[in-house]
Amino acid sequence: MPYETKELGAAGNVLRYRLRYHQRTRSRSFTALARTMRELGHPMTAARIGEAFNGYRRIATDELTALATALEVPAGSLVLAASPSVDVLLVERIGSETSHDLRVRLARVEFSIADLEAGLERGVVLSHRERRDSGVPAPEESLAHLESACIEVELIESELRRREAKEANNGKR
Repeated sequence: MPYETKELGAAGNVLRYRLRYHQRTRSRSFTALARTMRELGHPMTAARIGEAFNGYRRIATDELTALATALEVPAGSLVLAASPSVDVLLVERIGSETSHDLRVRLARVEFSIADLEAGLERGVVLSHRERRDSGVPAPEESLAHLESACIEVELIESELRRREAKEANNGKR
């Protein structure tokens, strides 16, 4: 039976990208993380870690804390900070665009996310010199762009859902 990706939202996707980034930069396999998690008193199989890191399951708070410890990073650095300044201009722009334009924009952002993920994958395995020579951005830079793109997707999808609900309510009258 194929896995179904969970709807994680922007914060969940950012968390997943950050976990994968730290896992790859530390060259820790899912099996090694599972072993460390067991030692920390939070038994989690390599398969379950893989499911969480790939968006097939959500991560509980106690798992997040243990994973952060296993990866030797502060748990707070993995979580998307809620900021009231989350692109107020972007929110205003999204509100003024047509639904068709929003769908086009959404497709472009989702395509750029796939591109950023591939770049992040390449950037993690390249040395600083190789990245500079090839033009591949540093993983931290790709991660920041990825986080912004995830937030933009969340905002666009939210606006489209709001508009669809409003149209459905208007159709009932």
